[in-house]
Amino acid sequence: MLAPLLVSSVGIFCIIARYQIKQLEVPAAFIFCFAGVFYSFVVGVLLHLSAEVAFGLLNWINPLLLGAHIAIDWPIANET
Repeated sequence: MLAPLLVSSVGIFCIIARYQIKQLEVPAAFIFCFAGVFYSFVVGVLLHLSAEVAFGLLNWINPLLLGAHIAIDWPIANET
């Protein structure tokens, strides 16, 4: 149950590395998606304080992180 979350969260390491060298250009669509997911997380925490809310956040954030990883590295991969 934990393996898919760990595998799909590999993209966060790329995002952190790009942020440290100041080459991070995240498309606006991902920013809106992250904002929507975090908003729903806050509403979920306020209405139903349980572990299901945190697990739901992980289930929604990991595909977004993987997509952001691909979107950020796509121009670099095409240059080679």
